[in-house]
Amino acid sequence: MIQQPTEMIAPVEPEFQREPTLLTHREPVPEGYENDAEGLDDDREDDELTEEEERALRRKKIWRRVRRTAYVLTGLAVLGPIVAFIITYYMVTVTPPDEYLRAQNKTVSLLYSDGTKMSKIVPPNGNATFVKHDQIPQIVRDAITSTEDASFYENPGFDVVGILRAVWNQATAGVGGGSGITQQYIKLSTGDKENSLKRKWVELVKSFKMSVQQDKPQIMEAYLNIAQFRAGTIGIEAGSQALFGKSVTKIEDPGEAALLAAVLQAPSRWDPERNREGVEDRWRNMVLPRMVKNGKLDPEKAKSLQFPHTEPRKKPGSGVSGPMLHIQEQVLSELEEQLNLKEQDILKNGLTIHTTIDPGAQKAALDAVNKVMGNNVETLRSSLVAIDPKTGGVIAYYGGENGAGIDYAKQPQEPGSSFKPFVTLAGLEDGRGLGEFYDGTSGLNLAGRPWRNSGGDSSCGKQCSVRDATTKSVNTVFVKMALDVGVSKVVEAAHQAGIAKEINKKPTLRGENGGTPFADIAIGGGRTLVRTLDMATAYATFANDGQKHEFHFVKELKRGNDNFDVEYEKREFPAQAAFDPSDSSRNQNLARNVTESMLQVASYSRIPLKGNRPVAAKTGTHQYNDTAQNSDAWTVGYTPQVSTAVWVGSDQPMAIKGNYQRRASDIYGKDEPGHIWKEFMDAYLTGKPVERFPKAEGIGQYNEPPKSTTASPSSSSLPTTTPSTDPTTTPSKPSSSPSRPCRPWEIGCTRPTTTKSTPSHGGGGGGGGGGGGGGGGGGGGGEGDGRGIVAPDPPG
Repeated sequence: MIQQPTEMIAPVEPEFQREPTLLTHREPVPEGYENDAEGLDDDREDDELTEEEERALRRKKIWRRVRRTAYVLTGLAVLGPIVAFIITYYMVTVTPPDEYLRAQNKTVSLLYSDGTKMSKIVPPNGNATFVKHDQIPQIVRDAITSTEDASFYENPGFDVVGILRAVWNQATAGVGGGSGITQQYIKLSTGDKENSLKRKWVELVKSFKMSVQQDKPQIMEAYLNIAQFRAGTIGIEAGSQALFGKSVTKIEDPGEAALLAAVLQAPSRWDPERNREGVEDRWRNMVLPRMVKNGKLDPEKAKSLQFPHTEPRKKPGSGVSGPMLHIQEQVLSELEEQLNLKEQDILKNGLTIHTTIDPGAQKAALDAVNKVMGNNVETLRSSLVAIDPKTGGVIAYYGGENGAGIDYAKQPQEPGSSFKPFVTLAGLEDGRGLGEFYDGTSGLNLAGRPWRNSGGDSSCGKQCSVRDATTKSVNTVFVKMALDVGVSKVVEAAHQAGIAKEINKKPTLRGENGGTPFADIAIGGGRTLVRTLDMATAYATFANDGQKHEFHFVKELKRGNDNFDVEYEKREFPAQAAFDPSDSSRNQNLARNVTESMLQVASYSRIPLKGNRPVAAKTGTHQYNDTAQNSDAWTVGYTPQVSTAVWVGSDQPMAIKGNYQRRASDIYGKDEPGHIWKEFMDAYLTGKPVERFPKAEGIGQYNEPPKSTTASPSSSSLPTTTPSTDPTTTPSKPSSSPSRPCRPWEIGCTRPTTTKSTPSHGGGGGGGGGGGGGGGGGGGGGEGDGRGIVAPDPPG
C-alpha cells in the first residue's frame, strides 16, 4: 500500500496559542474579549454590593465565627473533663480499710477552762473488729444499700443523679449530698469533709478507681468496717455489739438491720438512748419504706415490726465516770452538730479539746447535789447547769449520777412558776410596769376556767403589783397578764431570752396540734416544756443586760501542736441584743426590769445567798396530775457573774417527796432544788467580788400607786399586823411614773428620811423587805410550818 501524505492541520493562530498553565500565569484572553472591550461588563471585579447584601455578608461571617467557637468549646467540654479525669485517676490513691483503722488509735484530751486535765478519750482496744462481707447477714446489707445507695451494685462508684443534686446544692448553698456507699468510704478514709466541688471531684474519681480495682462485695466490706454506728465505736461489728449486745453475724431481725441503717448518718444524734423518738421516726418512716420499695422487705412484715431493744451506752477508755460522762457527751455532740466532726474524726486527729467547764464550779455543783440528794429518796432525779452570762460558756454541768444514762439537764420538763419572768418580760415589752396592780385573789375565772393560788384563797389581794406577784408567785396575776398581752407574746419573749425554739427538730412552747398554747403557759403548765440548759441560758440573758450568748462547752480545739482549724482555734459567740436590737438602751432596760422583779424571791423563799449578795431568782413547781402534790420543782437564779438552773423530779410518773429537811415531805421549788442552788452559788461565789445589778429605769407603772382605802375581807393567811381587808377598787394610774425608791440591797442611793411605819406585809419577819422578813424572823405565818413567812410555789 502506498502511503499517502497526512493532511496537515492548519496551525493555531498565534494569538490563541496556549502557554503552560502555571500558578503565576493567567489564561490568555482572546482578541475581542479584552476587559475594556466596548459594550462588555468587567467580569473580574465585583460589582458594588447593596447595603442589604453587605449586612447579609456580615451576618454570615459572624455566624461562621460562632459556629467555629462552638465547635471548639464543645470539644473542650467533652475532652476537657475526660483528660482531667484521666490525670486525676492516675494521681490519686485509695486508702485500704486496714490502714485507715490503724490510724484511729490516738488519744483525745479534754481540758478544763484553766487548762488542767479533765478527761481523755482512748479508742478501746479491739474495738474495730474486722468482719468479712459474707459474714454480714444479707438483710443488714439490704438495709444499708436501700437507705444509703440503692444503685450500689450497678453504679460505677457514684450515682449520677446524686452527683448532679450535690452540684446543684453547692451552687445554690443548699444542703444534702449525693454520696453513695463508695464515695462515703472515700470520705471516711480520707477525713476530707470540705464542702466544695473540688473535694467532690476528687471523691468521684477515687470512687470510680476503687470500683475498677475492687468488686462490689470488697467495697461494701471496706465501708462497713470503718463506718460508725454508735458513739465510741468503729465498724459494724463494734456498733452491733454496742447497740444490741451481740455480733452483727447473729442479726436476723429486719428491725435490727433497719436500725443499723437508721443511725448510720449521725450516730450521736440518732442514738436510741439519747433520741429515741427521733430515731424511731426515722426507722419507721424512712428506712423500712425504702427497704419495701427496693423489694428487700415484705410490706406486711414491715408493718408488724417492733422497734428493737437496745443496750445502754458504755464509754470504755474515757478516763471518766458518772456525771462527767454527760459533759463529754455534750462536747462531742457540739462538735458533731456545729462542726460536722464525728467522734471518729476527733479520734483520728488526736484532738485536744479546751472546754468551758470551770473545775471549781464543777466541784461545787457535784458537792451541792451530793449534799442535798445523797441520802434522799432513790426515785428522785436532779440536774444543774451554770453559765457565765458574759460569754455563754457552761461552767458547771450535772445531768444525773449515771453518766451512761439519761442526761436530765437536756430532758424537757415542766417549769412551773420559774417560767413567770417571761410573762413579766412580755408585759414590759407591752409597756406594763412592775408597779401595775392586778387582782391577786384565788379562784378567778379567766379564759373560761377558774385559777387558784397556793396558800389560801388570796395570796396577794385585789391590788397586787407585778413585783409582789413575782415574789409571792401569784398564779392569777400572771395568767391575767398573759391574756392581756397575748399568749403568743409570752412565747416570743421566752424565745428571745434563750428558750430553744426547737428540741429534736420539733417546735417548743406549742399548744394542741402545734397551735398557740393555752393560758396555763403563764405558770409553766400544760404543754410548756423546757430544759435545765435552756433556763440557765435564758436567765443569763437577763443577767447580761439583755445581751444573749449561745450556750457552748468548747472554746478551743487543737491537733497536737498545730491548729486543727484556724477558725475554730478560739471559738467566740458574739452577744446579740435579745429584746430590742434596734434600741440598745431599751433592750438593756427591759432586762434590768425583769431582774428588779426577782430581787426579793430568794430571801422570801429562805434561800438567800451568803453576805446578802444581791441575786435575782425564781422558784417553780409543777403539779402532779390533779393532786395537791408535785412532779417537778425548780430554782433558777443569777448574779452578774453566774446564772444557775436546778431541777428536781423523777423519771417515774409519781409525786415527788424529799427527805432533806422534812422526811417524806412534798417538794417545792424552795426545797431540794432551792437548797442545791444555794449551796452551789455560795460555794462558787466564795472569794469573788460582790457585784451589784445596775439600776433599772422604770417602764410603765414602775412603783406601786397608793392602794385604795376601801377594802373587802381577805382570807389570806397574813400576820395580824397586815390589814384584813382588800381594796374593792383599783386606783387609776398616776399621770407620770413616780421616782424610783431606794432598795435595801442597793448602795450609793440616798434615801429620804421618813418616819418608820408598820409594814403592810410580813409583820413578824425581821429585815427582808416587804415580803415577809426575808427569812430573818419566824413570826410571819406563811404555810404555818414554823419556818417563817414562806410562800410555797403554786402546784400549777
